[in-house]
Amino acid sequence: MNKPAIMIAAALFVLNGCATPPVTSDNPTPIPPERLAGFQTNISQGATIVVNRYSGFLSGAGCLVSVLIDGKTAARIDAGETGTFIVNPGHHMIAVSGDPSRAAHCAGLPVSPPAQSATVLKTGQIQKFRISGGEKTALDIRPTGL
Repeated sequence: MNKPAIMIAAALFVLNGCATPPVTSDNPTPIPPERLAGFQTNISQGATIVVNRYSGFLSGAGCLVSVLIDGKTAARIDAGETGTFIVNPGHHMIAVSGDPSRAAHCAGLPVSPPAQSATVLKTGQIQKFRISGGEKTALDIRPTGL
């Protein structure tokens, strides 16, 4: 094999390892119960918010971030995890910010100021959000269909 082919193969291998594949409804890893902080109580006539955090090195794998709903911490989420939260119908602000108890190796994770997204939910509605970005880019939270 010639040198340019080896260089191209190595570059593709490195880039593939840094990819941030989406977490979908088909492959969720739930947030462990000890990292859920609220919005878990069933509400009659409620609505549901699902938050997926992309996996992979570039999404800050191994560094937890906080998911906030209406300014209240709902969970601490790691890359590749999914959380389901029950809310009353109406207007809600979903945000992602730095985890206050994060490890020293995560200190450089750029998550400030918090990224935010607004939604208005009706009774029985499910709205999905995705957290993307990480290691060298600011985290972001957006609605998703995945």
